[in-house]
Amino acid sequence: MGWFYNVIVLMHYFKSKYEFDLQAARYSYTIALVLLVAFMFKENNIKTAYAEVVGGDAYQYNKELNDRYQFISESKSDTVVVDTISNVPKSFFFWTYLRP
Repeated sequence: MGWFYNVIVLMHYFKSKYEFDLQAARYSYTIALVLLVAFMFKENNIKTAYAEVVGGDAYQYNKELNDRYQFISESKSDTVVVDTISNVPKSFFFWTYLRP
């Protein structure tokens, strides 16, 4: 999504600064919106990552990792056994869960 935004900003910048009149500049908003909607319906890692950020899965994963790091740093033993992470994001294993 950021790529589309950057293209629109650059086209607007060139159009206003250099009076650059390209036919694609007139339709850049429409083209970007159509492409964005098309990519949102396709299964991809970016969509999965955004869903995890919005849904709180990424926060929960980060919290579990930080708790583990704190447990390790506070441990006095030379060997530390930590609990497994219960909420590993799907975006880390994108190819694994898409294979039949």
